[in-house]
Amino acid sequence: PVIFRGSQSPEERERQFAALENGAKIILANPEVLQSESLIQRLAKANISHLAIDEAHCVSEWGDSFRPSYLTLGSIIKKLNIKTITAFTATASQSVLSRVAEVLFEGKAHIVRSESDRKNILYYVKRCVAKQKAALESAIVEQKPLIIFCSTRNRAEKTAKNLIGFFGPDKVKFYHAGLAKEEKEAVEKWFFPKSDAILCATCAFGMGVDKKDIKTVIHLDPPPTVEAYIQEAGRGGRDGSNAKGILLWSPKDLYEAKKHPEGSRQRALADFAESKTCRRQVLLDALNAEQAACSGCDICEKSHIDFAEDESRVLDFFKKHAKSYDMEEATDTIVKTCNEKAAQKYKMRIWESADIREIIQNLLFEKKISISPNPWKGKISIAKRKKKKIKTR
Repeated sequence: PVIFRGSQSPEERERQFAALENGAKIILANPEVLQSESLIQRLAKANISHLAIDEAHCVSEWGDSFRPSYLTLGSIIKKLNIKTITAFTATASQSVLSRVAEVLFEGKAHIVRSESDRKNILYYVKRCVAKQKAALESAIVEQKPLIIFCSTRNRAEKTAKNLIGFFGPDKVKFYHAGLAKEEKEAVEKWFFPKSDAILCATCAFGMGVDKKDIKTVIHLDPPPTVEAYIQEAGRGGRDGSNAKGILLWSPKDLYEAKKHPEGSRQRALADFAESKTCRRQVLLDALNAEQAACSGCDICEKSHIDFAEDESRVLDFFKKHAKSYDMEEATDTIVKTCNEKAAQKYKMRIWESADIREIIQNLLFEKKISISPNPWKGKISIAKRKKKKIKTR
């Protein structure tokens, strides 16, 4: 095929046009490279008969945020005078489809829809506060190859660093858009043939990347929409075998989600994480898709745990030792206890003071514990619940 991409030299671009003139039938390009008016003028003379747009949900997901060039595709289609346009996506709600139709087809699109359910993806939610430790513990016990999706480049690198301490540098790498092309290619070359590898990545490792045997996809952070979550969880099980999608969900995630109105796209993943009914169906409902018999989720399997186990352990400590420890004393004692158990289970001490402080700070934020005044100044106790007033006539 003929390929047009950014950073091509004039000589490379001319070789592509030469191939086109010699009978090449397929042209590959991205929205950014099509911003070149001179390129569009030359392509308009090529009598292109059919334009196919893959991963069309990006028109809505990315066009309205960090890749505005997607929003120019409608005008580009007109300039190229192409009569047949098709757009493909596996994950789109009605609002996304409407936005795609608006940008590409002036609102006049014929939609053909198949089933949205990936039956071999099994959905789980792990409640936690100390996410880095939850990611490590999940990576230890879950099947590989494994991807951990992170919201930022820094978090991808930090997560990889934490996991390298347990697994070693030959088993864990990170991947994000900030890497040079050669660095990305080196990570891909390392990851693709391995059956025991762990990759900590941002959404840069996603569409267009097709390692078929990924067994587990963990989300350290919730993606902004259900569509993004389904797309990324769908990196698993491309060979048709079962794969797990595990969302790490914290009280902070719920707090942030509640800033958005109920029924909004930004709130839908919280509905998934907080659901008491089939998680698979919650995702399908968010896409306005079909009703499906669940082929695997922790709710339907009755294996879900509806509280953060790490937080519960720390809260139990303060219930037993109310007004006995201040923040520093409690942190040191709990770290020691957790690491004794970790050493037995994993043959390594994995807990750090920062993990326990994070949990204690969350308990304070949630008003489940409090710092006592005199005579127990600085000691931590269980917060008293306010008694509800009973109204009487």
